[in-house]
This record gives sequence, structure tokens and C-alpha cells, in this order.
Amino acid sequence: MAESDEWMELPIPHESAWLSRAPGRGVLGDLAIDHVGIAVRDVDAAMARFSTLLGLGDWSRIEMSTTVTYRGVEQVVGGIIAVARMGPINLELVQPTHGSWTPVDVLETLGEGLYHLGFRVADVDTTMRLAADAALHAAEVGHHDGQPICTYTEGGDLHGVCLEFVAPRMPNVMFQKFEHVP
Repeated sequence: MAESDEWMELPIPHESAWLSRAPGRGVLGDLAIDHVGIAVRDVDAAMARFSTLLGLGDWSRIEMSTTVTYRGVEQVVGGIIAVARMGPINLELVQPTHGSWTPVDVLETLGEGLYHLGFRVADVDTTMRLAADAALHAAEVGHHDGQPICTYTEGGDLHGVCLEFVAPRMPNVMFQKFEHVP
């Protein structure tokens, strides 16, 4: 399979989303705020509510499955994710469907709500090392062919909010269904 068939390049974040480009700012390297993540039990109901209340539309609805290492256990996890633009960042609604991973724990312990800030990074492995140096602990690492493609930090490291670091591209194989919802 050609590399272009195996990987999907993610859109480049808006220039205003880059947080660490000012000299001396941030110890995690070059990162851009990409999305705000909300754990939900029913992604379709949440999409309807956010659309009605905030006027959001043009959703991307994605059914995904991928291999992660979560708290030391490698497994396949999946979910339904809906994404809508909010200016230079996205709102991401996450309904877990299988496996044990971060949004499952959030829903079980805290219920529905904000649980992570997602950042686009050039290199997940490098950012994970910088995060570890800053005393942030990786709870979950998603990987494909031995390469880390995303990671979540422990929520307890930053006042209950996880940080997610996302690579500039994702393997197409993790997306079972991708649809546009106006």
C-alpha cells in the first residue's frame, strides 16, 4: 500500500492556534491547540444539543478503532467522535464504544464533560519526552506500526484536564466510517 493510501494528513492548525511560538514560552515545544475534548455517552444527542445551543454545524462524524497502550495494557479501543469548527480550534465529542481508555474512565468517575485539550505536535515521541521531563505522566499512547500517533496525559497532572498530543497524520486504517453531518 502506498504511503498516501495508508496515512491521512490532518489539516494544518490556524496560525493563531500555535501557543509556543513566542520566545521562552512553554516547556512542551512547538504545539498548537487543535481541539477541546468532551466525553459523552451519546454523540448524536450531544451533536444536536451543541448545534442547537451554540449554532455549530458542519460536523465530521467518525467511527474509529485503534491500538493503544492504556495504563500499561495494550488493547484495541474505539469510539464515535464528532468534530465541529469553533474558530481556530475544534470541538471534539467523544463517545467510547469499546476498550478501556481515557474517556471511559472519565465517564465512569466524573460523568460527561470536558476532559482534555488536544494539541497538534510535529513529533509525538519528542513531545512525550518533554512532557515526562515536566512531570506529566502518559496514561495512554496510541500507536501504529510502532510509531506513537497520539497520547493522553493523566488528568491529575493538570487540575483534572488531560493533554492530548496528536501527530500531523493518522493511519487511515483507524477510521471505519467517516461522514459529514451538516
